[in-house]
Amino acid sequence: MRKMRSGLTMLVAFVVFVLFVPVTGYSEYVGTPGYWAHHSEAWPMTTITMGGVTYNQDHAIYYMTKPSKGDKTYDMYSHLCAAILNVYNGSDGRCIADVIAAANEWLAKNLLASDVTGRSLAWEDGEELKNWLDAYNNGELCAPLRD
Repeated sequence: MRKMRSGLTMLVAFVVFVLFVPVTGYSEYVGTPGYWAHHSEAWPMTTITMGGVTYNQDHAIYYMTKPSKGDKTYDMYSHLCAAILNVYNGSDGRCIADVIAAANEWLAKNLLASDVTGRSLAWEDGEELKNWLDAYNNGELCAPLRD
């Protein structure tokens, strides 16, 4: 039952994300977390919600550039933030929407700065999601990397 409920949650999040995310940008290209952290003028929004928490642009950039010191929630946060910004900015997100929904769910369960280590059970689930987000943000999936 739990697995079914989780799957239903991801399906609903996927449908909401794909159908109702307003595309406010104009670029088909994706950017990495480093791009978004250093190009605040390119952000298509002033706040971003991840894992159920809303961050203003300044706080989001701060957490994207903060050294993780082994806390994998910062790695997930940075890659998820970049992927969401890419989609909101107009990049094709159809290939990554379900991963974004799952990563949001993961970050809601493993809050930013909760000291998830690379050897933890939580990171066993999270690392694959982070790797998919990283591939998307680097132009390896359905949208090209910006120059």
